[in-house]
Amino acid sequence: MSENIVADGVVAQDQSQAKYIWSCREGIAEALGHFGGVYKYDLSIPIPELYALVEATRARLTERGLLGDDDSFPAVAVCGFGHMGDGNLHLNITTRRFDKDVEKALEPFVYEWVQGRHGSISAEHGLGLAKKKYIGYSRTDTMVGLMKQIKQLYDPVRKLAGSYCDCSTADERVERYHEPVQVYIEDIREIFSCDTATIIQ
Repeated sequence: MSENIVADGVVAQDQSQAKYIWSCREGIAEALGHFGGVYKYDLSIPIPELYALVEATRARLTERGLLGDDDSFPAVAVCGFGHMGDGNLHLNITTRRFDKDVEKALEPFVYEWVQGRHGSISAEHGLGLAKKKYIGYSRTDTMVGLMKQIKQLYDPVRKLAGSYCDCSTADERVERYHEPVQVYIEDIREIFSCDTATIIQ
């Protein structure tokens, strides 16, 4: 703050104040959920534009008549928090109800915006299956190909079904998901050479 890098902030003066500040930070997600629903995005963005996506998303939802103060609007607010030091933004759109028009306004808009800044559509929480069809916004075909090669190297018989790079068919996946849990424990034990007790712990 003394160097005008940060406009405003708080520096904890003791341990109890530090714990209080952390409790405020850790309570954000819970507080946002009280409105009804939350659309969440875990993104990496260049630090100078970190909060610009929040403003751009808020403007987009407002222009489309989806964000407002009363129950006629599905969206309540757009906020962002995260890790300023590494450009990790948690974009949260709080809603009174989940709404297809809100979803259409958000995707692929959010991913296109991030792509335009050479950011990443996944940050600390990884890609997951929900973002599977959007990976091209932050990874080239070559990179995706390498990911699949690594998956094939470590899991040649597709025992970790359901991962992003899973190459098994939908029918094979459904069949595996109906197997007993013990089978998965045996799979993991075999792959990683550890005992069942270690997995359960």
